Parts: sequence; structure tokens; C-alpha cells
Amino acid sequence: MTEIRFAVDAEPARVVNELAGLNRVVDGAEVELRLAQSSRERSGALVALAAWFAERVAAGRSTRVEAGPAAAVPAHMLKQLEEGANIGMSAVGSPAHEFLRIRDARTAHILADRVVMAIETRNPDFSSSVLRMARFVFEELGVNIVDHSQSTETGFGALTYDDKSKRLELAFADRGVGFYQSLQRNSELAGRVADDGDALQLAVTQGISGSGKARSNMGVGLHQLVQFSDLLGGELWIVSGSAALHRRSAANVRTNSIHTAGPWRGTWIALDAPVP
Repeated sequence: MTEIRFAVDAEPARVVNELAGLNRVVDGAEVELRLAQSSRERSGALVALAAWFAERVAAGRSTRVEAGPAAAVPAHMLKQLEEGANIGMSAVGSPAHEFLRIRDARTAHILADRVVMAIETRNPDFSSSVLRMARFVFEELGVNIVDHSQSTETGFGALTYDDKSKRLELAFADRGVGFYQSLQRNSELAGRVADDGDALQLAVTQGISGSGKARSNMGVGLHQLVQFSDLLGGELWIVSGSAALHRRSAANVRTNSIHTAGPWRGTWIALDAPVP
């Protein structure tokens, strides 16, 4: 039996480095997963873990979960996944957590509504324009999983909002085809997508989609996510295949880099940012 350890309280930068470990053992017949003790789950870590576990469940592979009392919440989540539940979790208090399996456009809409409600109830003075943008970004990223991943049973979205530190972390993950294969379906991009890095760069460009079908908001979800990250002055990570995009916005200075990471089958997204 192969053993792997995973920390559900890992910040996004650390999760980027741990995705390869999950990917390496995902096809193993028997895996023992040891969840590190934690008093606080992070959205980026939770969605990565859930997507990985859901893929193993769908393939009929055995995963033994070892978790202490401090990791009871993620352990319970995995148990529900093993039983085939359409899970969703909300946590009151601070920080607030919203977590939902995304299998269709309806659940993407539900997650967006729950995210906005979680923020509004804890911060009534939160900017209405930023909330509208947050709703749009969450719903569009959820719909992207439905429309492009070809693996909706592994799609998850989450939010962590801490009204004390005034920070939020949003995250999405799936174990689908990833940006490279998705963009190959668009004949207009023939010859423009050489590798996962090219695919990532194109995917965050407005109007670029894995479908040749025109629609009014085609390709705007990821582009709006980048703008949302810049507006809040956050750090954004996107991993697909063997490439990772890292964008940092602070004090009106923006840096953008694409480097080798993973590999991660599908897509993983995390944004960590201060909020007004």
C-alpha cells in the first residue's frame, strides 16, 4: 500500500508543490492517506484533496484515510465522497467556509449565492461592486468545470473568508482534461497552443475558450478572475498539466510568471487576497 501525507491547512503556494504528490499516487490500487493535524482548513487544499479523492472513488480504487480529531472535518468530507454524496458544507463563525461539489450550472449558481451571503452577513459594509464581481467570478468558474472539464464528478469550489484578518481564499479544482486539451478543441487556436504553459496564458485571455461556439461571456471567467485578483491586491495561482501561473498584485505593482509545476491532471485555482 502506498502512503501519502497531505496538509489541509496548507497555504496555496505550498499546495502547488503538493499537487505532484497527489497526482503521482492517484492511479494506485491501494493508497493510505494521512491527513495532517489542523485547526483550520484552507480552500485551496480542500478542493485539491476532494478532486483527487473523487477521481479515485469514480475509478473504484481503495483509499484508507488516517486522521486525528483535528482533521475530523476533511475526513468526514472524504467519507461522504466515498458514499457518493453530492456534498456541500458551510461553517459558521470565523473564518467562514463554503464548500460545494459542482456537477451542473445550478450548483455553480448556488455556490456563488452562498459565497456572497457568507461575506455579506459577516461584513455588511463590504463593497457592493466587489460582491457583484465575486458572484460573477464564482459562478463562471463553476460553469467552466461543467462546460470544459469533461469530469464534473471531480469538480469542487470553495471559499474561506476570515472577517477578523479581512482575507478571503477562493479555490476550484477538477481532475478533467485541463486547459491544453480543452483549447485543442477550438479550431481557431490551431498552432497556437504548444504546451501547458501556452494554454494557461491563453486561458486567462478574454474571449479565449475551449469551444468554438460564440457566446456573450465566452472566456471571461478566468479573465475576470485575474482582474478580481488585481482589484483586491491578491496572489493568484492556476495549475493545469505541468504548468503553473502565479500572479501577484500589491501596491499597484503586478508580477506574472508561468513555470513548471505538478503535474496535475485537470485544473486547480486558488486566490488568496485581502478584502476592503
